[in-house]
Amino acid sequence: MTRKNNILLDTFNFQSEVYQPSVSKEEYKESILELDTSKPLDTSKPLDTKSVTYRRTEQAFLRKYLFANKKLGTCGVCLKEMPVEFLVAAHIKKRSECTDDEKADFKNIVMPMCKFGCDDLYEKGYITVQNGLVVSHRSISSIHLENYINSIRGNRCVYWNSNSEKFFNWHNDHHLK
Repeated sequence: MTRKNNILLDTFNFQSEVYQPSVSKEEYKESILELDTSKPLDTSKPLDTKSVTYRRTEQAFLRKYLFANKKLGTCGVCLKEMPVEFLVAAHIKKRSECTDDEKADFKNIVMPMCKFGCDDLYEKGYITVQNGLVVSHRSISSIHLENYINSIRGNRCVYWNSNSEKFFNWHNDHHLK
């Protein structure tokens, strides 16, 4: 990537999970100096900044709905049982795209997905559920990813039904664009 491209990305604050701009030796040295713990802490620079965020008010309810007082739960994609602390209440249709009525349809809009890969793979469109079966949805970029997806491909998702099908279809269509 050229210096002009980096300036353009920085100017408009474009960010990507895939593209990481290169750093110069000077930038590296500067960052190391900022992190040098042998020097006294510069208290003129705040270590924390104030942030205002939105909180998903229904998240606690959705976790209670999916996991109740269980210590173990099952990922709806890889079908592996694990402690619920490693499972998320994942929206089948992207939550930010849901209407309030769809968000309220808690029995059909969420399912448990594990933090070990299924949630991220689904969120990024690498996998989806079609007619109740887990399928791959994007080209696979590494052998590790291919092996993992092959290990879950064809699993039957018990959260797919006639009421949740429209949410899975939205996910499929959204990632085919």
